[in-house]
Amino acid sequence: MSETAQDFVESEADESGAESSSSDSSSEADGEDDDLGDFIKDDDENGGDEGDDDGASSKADSEDVQQRKRPLTQLNDDDLDDDDYALIEENIGVKMKKKKFTRVLLDDDDSDGPGEEIPQDRRAVEKELFDEDAMDESELLDEEPVVQTRPTTIDDDDDEDEEEIDDFIVDDFDRPIGKKSTQKKKAKITDSALAEAQDIFGVEFDFDDLEEPLSAEELDEEFDEDELEEDTEAVRRPTRKKKQRKSLLFEPSDLEKGHYTEEDNSIRMNDMPERFQLRSTQLPQLDVGEDFKEANWIYKRCFAPGVFISIQDNAHPNEPEQLGGAATKPIGPTVQKIKEALKFMRSQQLEVPFMAFYRKEYVEPELNIYDLWQVSKWDETWTQLKFRKKALMDLFEKLELDEAEKVRIELAETGREVEDLHQWLQLHYGNKLQSLPTDVVALKRPPRRHMYDVCVKNDITNLANLCGLTPVQLGENLADNYQRHEPVQCDRLPLDVANDYVCSAFRTREAALEAAVYLAAAQIAAEPAVRGAVRQNFFERAQITVNSTKRGMTEIDELHPCYPMQYLRQKPVSTLRGTQWLTLCDAESSGLIKINVSVPPSLLEDVQQLYYRDEFSAVVQAWNDLRGRVVGRALNSTLYPALIKELKVRLTDEADGTVIRACARTMYQALSVAPYSRASAAVYDENDDSSNKCRVLGVAGGDGCVWLASVGVHGELSAWKRVVRKDDVSLRSFISEQKPHVVAVAAESLQAIGVVREIENALWALEEEDSVPHVPVELVDDNFALVAAGSKVGEAIRAPQLKVAASVARRLHDPLTELAQFWPEDIFCVRLHPLQNLVSKDKLAEAIQIEFINRVNSVGVDVNYAIDHPNTAPLLQFVCGLGPRKASHMLRSLRQSGARLESRTQLVTTSLRMGPRVFVNCAGFIKIDHSVLQASSTDVYLEMLDCTRVHPETYEWARKMAVDALEYDESTGEVSAATALEEILEAPDKLKDLDLDAFAEELARQGYGNKSITLYDIRAELTHKYKDMRTAYQAPTLVERFNLLTKETPDTLYIGRMVLVQVIQIAHRKPNADQLDQANPTRDDATGLWRCPFCSRSDFAELRLVWAHFDEKLCPGQAMGVRVRLDNGLSGFIHIRNLSDSRVNKIEERVYPGMSFHARITKVDIERFTVECSSRSSDLEDRSGDYTPMKDLFYDQELADKEMKLLEEERRKKSRASQYTKRVIVHPSFHNVSFAETIALLENADQGEVVVRPSSKGADHLTATWKVYYF
Repeated sequence: MSETAQDFVESEADESGAESSSSDSSSEADGEDDDLGDFIKDDDENGGDEGDDDGASSKADSEDVQQRKRPLTQLNDDDLDDDDYALIEENIGVKMKKKKFTRVLLDDDDSDGPGEEIPQDRRAVEKELFDEDAMDESELLDEEPVVQTRPTTIDDDDDEDEEEIDDFIVDDFDRPIGKKSTQKKKAKITDSALAEAQDIFGVEFDFDDLEEPLSAEELDEEFDEDELEEDTEAVRRPTRKKKQRKSLLFEPSDLEKGHYTEEDNSIRMNDMPERFQLRSTQLPQLDVGEDFKEANWIYKRCFAPGVFISIQDNAHPNEPEQLGGAATKPIGPTVQKIKEALKFMRSQQLEVPFMAFYRKEYVEPELNIYDLWQVSKWDETWTQLKFRKKALMDLFEKLELDEAEKVRIELAETGREVEDLHQWLQLHYGNKLQSLPTDVVALKRPPRRHMYDVCVKNDITNLANLCGLTPVQLGENLADNYQRHEPVQCDRLPLDVANDYVCSAFRTREAALEAAVYLAAAQIAAEPAVRGAVRQNFFERAQITVNSTKRGMTEIDELHPCYPMQYLRQKPVSTLRGTQWLTLCDAESSGLIKINVSVPPSLLEDVQQLYYRDEFSAVVQAWNDLRGRVVGRALNSTLYPALIKELKVRLTDEADGTVIRACARTMYQALSVAPYSRASAAVYDENDDSSNKCRVLGVAGGDGCVWLASVGVHGELSAWKRVVRKDDVSLRSFISEQKPHVVAVAAESLQAIGVVREIENALWALEEEDSVPHVPVELVDDNFALVAAGSKVGEAIRAPQLKVAASVARRLHDPLTELAQFWPEDIFCVRLHPLQNLVSKDKLAEAIQIEFINRVNSVGVDVNYAIDHPNTAPLLQFVCGLGPRKASHMLRSLRQSGARLESRTQLVTTSLRMGPRVFVNCAGFIKIDHSVLQASSTDVYLEMLDCTRVHPETYEWARKMAVDALEYDESTGEVSAATALEEILEAPDKLKDLDLDAFAEELARQGYGNKSITLYDIRAELTHKYKDMRTAYQAPTLVERFNLLTKETPDTLYIGRMVLVQVIQIAHRKPNADQLDQANPTRDDATGLWRCPFCSRSDFAELRLVWAHFDEKLCPGQAMGVRVRLDNGLSGFIHIRNLSDSRVNKIEERVYPGMSFHARITKVDIERFTVECSSRSSDLEDRSGDYTPMKDLFYDQELADKEMKLLEEERRKKSRASQYTKRVIVHPSFHNVSFAETIALLENADQGEVVVRPSSKGADHLTATWKVYYF
């Protein structure tokens, strides 16, 4: 280390000792020092312009000029006196406070000279500016150099700006140094560094645009950390010339995106699964007895019947969709399994994939991996509920409420019930809450209502209590659904009693009685027991009524998803299915419909009956009427509006869940496909690669050309070419050079069929020449590839179609690796469901991430392979226990050290510094390919089980199984367990003879617990090491092929759908020879012309011309129908009998090529990609109702017909209003014509001619139209 660094260490030590004695400045100066940060920042950002202006205006004051020209790093608090501070405050208006900069240090290649003494006061200012006063030497040396590969700076040609930046230089220990030489040496930029920088700043990022930092190798040369640990003097012994560092400011968003904040570093180093740390609520250890209580609570919300209000799909993504929910699980065993899962999550910090793979005995068969994810989610919700209940309990204790009231908090099971208790507290103890400090009241306090305070102040409470039932008693009646408590009856009439409460606030007895009704209704509406009972009944009985707006009447047609529900009358919400509610909400937000939520009057009547007194007298009847008013006001004015909002939120959440599960199911189907196997691919003679993966040739169509992208066995883009269509020579040449095992054609449209034919013809020709073997051609869905075409992720290529070709090739090569490239942003651009844009993006991301995690952990990740092939690196973040921060740290550490991960134990023992909790979670899912390590080095010891799914905690059991299967005697030391394991991996059939059940019983006796399933999994893994559990690739079926090419689904293309077609040509059937011989031309007696019996041509003057028409083959034949094309590219045919309801003699008189009209689909031929249509008026109008979508059972047809009649009448009125009334006026310029006819009349008239015509405004108006030319 240089003398500069040595001085820095000594100076820092001196400062720490003298810091307390140097605080002799006044408090005012201290406050000004705190505000100095912003001033210096502004001066730095302005590039010293202010200093130049001041220097120009006060050249005589050389001292001030010299001070302003001083480098920023030499400024200190003493440079600004009181006048300067006063000037700053006068110009700005406020005292400016320092901003803490987020700073990244970047090495500069400028050479350094001898160090110099740094003033202590200047160092203090720098510490305050950059918030680094808490950092010591060890922290600086242990700090990860991750940010050094991601610098951003702005070059400025201004000399003064460069001077300001160059003066702002610090050394490796963050100590300012003087300006040095400007000679620079080109720094080494590694591929990994460039890839990391491009992850943050885009693929167009280039280090050449920046001042180049030190490479990782140069940093390693500069300091030897081992020497630093052994001898502190090593800090003062540099290995080469000192480098400078430049302080660069980054945008906080860029640092957050690259995970380089202090919080990210803490997450990266903490020994806890990353996804656990990213939870919104950190979960504490389970309390005694809490696990069983929470398990029951989770069961009721996940697996018990009646979870949904509406009819929803609750099936897992790996199951077929089933509306109505999955089958319920038995409560006893399921609760016990949930309890065990909670212990694993809370006590041992185990993630879901680990439990699903290595703790099967404790969760299966009641809980699968998707059930465990639900348990994990509701575990977090339970903790949040627990915190809210504790905060409310603390509030109750502050108010010193009764124990009976606190019990109600303990019994609350939902956040809504806790909110009910809080509202009750606000009503009855609002004044006390207002007197409490703000920090004590953890829950939000709404403002108090003045009317309730006035009623309480004037003792209206006593009048309200004469209703005879307390709100709590009414709540118990509602909960039991019978009159458990009967009202206490007053013997006076309500108005007579109210006369005793007349006061200045309520001057009449009617007003006092109305105040009592208000007060009693407010107390009933705030009672949690009443709210809970009414809520349950409201959700069960709620109904929706839908009416269309005028805009909706014109825009909602039979193709609109809201068409079957455009008019609904009192449809129970319990009959809503799937995404119906979400569709209705979307239409309402577009102004097409109006939704009204209501409840039958029977609910109000039932509540009133439980509040009445069952007697028949005038007094009782009067009080019952008053009680009815109280209940009616409580429900109609308070409870119903709140419950309507709550119900809408519940229905929206349920419909969102169905959409999210559908998206997750689509992702599951895409991710569960295995890479294309060579068993189905072409077989070449040469042994070019031992890998089982294929070389794939991706093909994407373009404008008159095709783009070819060749992807190698490791997923890299090895070659690409643009070939003009029909250029078979270039196509065959490229295929011969690349030798693909399979060809993937992007299913972009029906034109892909022609591309497939061209590729197949080229391959057939090459096969005939023995250039290549038989190469299969597969159609691949391009939904992800189209997103890749517009994404910045990938190769630095600009041709979108080339990106499509490369993407479809990689998807066939390895779907999991390719789709992982789209996470986390581009994945939302893929259309997974028509309504996915209406759901929460965070919830959708969570569901998609779960699919990635499940699939990646079932496949495993080879870390060494990810280092060699960065395209597979995104998979590591989904490994159990890891995340984007921990995964990037692992890869970066291995890249910088240049080492290979040779065993799983190195995850803990090497520089990766992985904690035991994270290691236990991830170890079994990180695989190590021994074949690659053995090829590179033969001296290293390799643990045979590291290349299997066997977890390190069960290695001893696997070795024991191997020894027992080979019947070796361990006591004699005949053979080692490692040798036995190698033999059993070569001959795994011997494992079948083992009695694993007895082995499991022995392990249980020794205290290892139930390991019966684990032992069977170990045997299966030793038989097939890391067997890919994904389903093998299968070519699309006819239906799937049809949907891929047409981009249609059964929901968008079906029999009866109305489509817009365009006439391509008129189809004729030419007559054969026999028909020509038997032809009988006819003559029209009226015209004397002959008519062809086939094409109906009737302009032949003589009969011989008709026969000449036959002989010369000019007769097209009989017209059979019309060939049309749909908007999606499908070909269609309309038979002549389906063209019109009336007879069509001459089809040319009805249609012509290029004409567009509407038709209905009557048949779909998926093999030929054609449809048959009908354009008859009866079919278009669908008078029989055979084609239009089936309407909802609660569809209000009467109201729909009435609304349509009113709309038609309104249209007719407007039409009549726009027409003119004919007038009898004798004048040469007057004409009874419309505006269009007037334009026609004046077209050839002279300039200045006028036409007077009737006005559409009525008989008392006339309209004059002049012909005028504008120059």
